[in-house]
Amino acid sequence: MLRLFLIYCGLVFLVGVAIIWGYSIALQEGGSLPPRRSSTPPPAQEESRTPPPQPATAEQPRTAALSTDDLSRSAPMATPVSAPSSIVDQTGPILPIPASAPPSPFPLAFPVDCRIGEDCWIIKYVDVDPTKGRADFACGAMTVDGHKGTDIALRDLKIMNQRVNVLAAAPGRVVGTRDSMRDVDVRQIGRDALKGRDCGNGVRIEHGNGWVTQYCHLLRGSIRVRQGDTVTAGQPLGNVGLSGATEFPHLHITVEKDGKPVDPFVGVDGGQSCGIGRVPLWSTAVRPTIGYTSPVLYNLGFTGRVPEKNKSEVRFGMVRDHPVRPTSPVMLFFMQMSGIVKGDEIEAVVTAPDGSVLVEHRETAERTRLLRTLYIGKKLKTEQWPVGQYTGTLTVTRPGTGARTTEQTSLTLN
Repeated sequence: MLRLFLIYCGLVFLVGVAIIWGYSIALQEGGSLPPRRSSTPPPAQEESRTPPPQPATAEQPRTAALSTDDLSRSAPMATPVSAPSSIVDQTGPILPIPASAPPSPFPLAFPVDCRIGEDCWIIKYVDVDPTKGRADFACGAMTVDGHKGTDIALRDLKIMNQRVNVLAAAPGRVVGTRDSMRDVDVRQIGRDALKGRDCGNGVRIEHGNGWVTQYCHLLRGSIRVRQGDTVTAGQPLGNVGLSGATEFPHLHITVEKDGKPVDPFVGVDGGQSCGIGRVPLWSTAVRPTIGYTSPVLYNLGFTGRVPEKNKSEVRFGMVRDHPVRPTSPVMLFFMQMSGIVKGDEIEAVVTAPDGSVLVEHRETAERTRLLRTLYIGKKLKTEQWPVGQYTGTLTVTRPGTGARTTEQTSLTLN
């Protein structure tokens, strides 16, 4: 009996240990803490509810295996969707601001000293979805949950280091500034290091009649105005930077009326759903150059080295430190896209000087992505690359609408 009792106790003990061990493993493999949303107000009011890094803001691309000839970093081929009956080349904004729109009650100059669509791009709009979902004013997905401003991105850090001016969008009085935060990808330091200062270095301006603008993520040491200064429209405030809760160099501008955010593409006079507002806030001088564009294709180029850090070297411009030479071991065509929608057909092609296709890649987007980075290429198999011009072409076709957006870049080897 004693032996049976001891065996029974041993079995109970082992079962208990197994249960406890299994529970601890479940905790280690379980979910994570919810993202922190800080509301601590700094000298310049923070860009509130800016979400932490997630696939919607910057993708985590899957890595395809390298073959002996072709190089690519992309999602695997998906099943193609049926092609639309006709294809229309999209050469401008999907939703331009109508020339007949009434004058703005608060005319806004463009807040970055750049050429829209050439060396800067609008890649994120105000989130108009009041739930935990996301939707921009055009009923698209070029935003993130709780985003209260408009993001104007530069190509990469190399352009940022050329010191691109941030400009006052309207005349007013400076009521807050910050200029001490370093410029760094927030994913490298973690959001906790920001201590609620998501805006980073910034300027806040009051314009009267309840209107306020705020400029975030400026370059440390670049701010040229102080609290109490009076500014004019177009006056430089500082430079585009990488401070605060950001992963790429850009300006986040917030427009407020009586304490509430206003989308400058919609204004305060309403309008039809999924479209430009009746009276957008942009000035008449800006309106012909601006509108809603999706997808946005930008930062195209060639490099002679496979990026060691994958997409970050493309996003920050480090790939441009390794131009293609006649004897480079590889030739890579890299690119970035914003506003990719599930089902979009993406095609990247490099043509050789003789017109033949050197390498190509096709895929159908498996999900909606705010940012998408891709590169394709070829390994050198002879003593050197043939001389002449190589052309990289990126095309995104949107099924249903048949809208086709294309961007090109070229490389000449002598």
